[in-house]
Amino acid sequence: MSVKTIQERYEEELERFKYGIIEMVKETFHDNGGINPIMYALVIKDDKLMVAVLQNLHTLFNTDSEKQKAVEIIKEFNAEMKPIAIAFVSEGWAKILSDSEMNNIFDESGNYVDPSMRPGLSEDKIEVIMMHFETHDECAINYIKVNRDVYPVELEDFESQDWTAKEDAMIDGMFTDLLQENYSEMNQWLEKELKQKHNWN
Repeated sequence: MSVKTIQERYEEELERFKYGIIEMVKETFHDNGGINPIMYALVIKDDKLMVAVLQNLHTLFNTDSEKQKAVEIIKEFNAEMKPIAIAFVSEGWAKILSDSEMNNIFDESGNYVDPSMRPGLSEDKIEVIMMHFETHDECAINYIKVNRDVYPVELEDFESQDWTAKEDAMIDGMFTDLLQENYSEMNQWLEKELKQKHNWN
């Protein structure tokens, strides 16, 4: 009999969380014709894995200063809920950039160095649903292109990156690196679950 390690179970739960969020976001978009900025958090509550939701962030997306306030609210939420992983989801605009452009587009706060560099102002902008996933030390992305040239609107895979160490990931911006603390409950919970499942003493 093959017994999965805690690390293997941990990775499985992260993938299950990511896949579940992607499918839920697609369904929400089709039902509502769009999706407001929202954050999902994988947490342990009452000895069970659950998903907590932080809503109504769209009220803080009119200016960069308001968006910075949203970042602060998200970090406060994380400090209270102590998530193992999070997913920040928002509609937006994307533009394909070279590595050199990526290295010079944001300042230390995640704001655009030059506002004219915003993808939304570009002639070749692409409408996307952006999903940023994080643990304290890894991140992943899933971008879905919104094709409004057909009816009904189609969602097409655009860009994705599997779980990668944050220092190696080519992901930047204001709504990245939102989860920085290592909340270790996950390993404790998995260890307890594995012991019960396999009747370990």
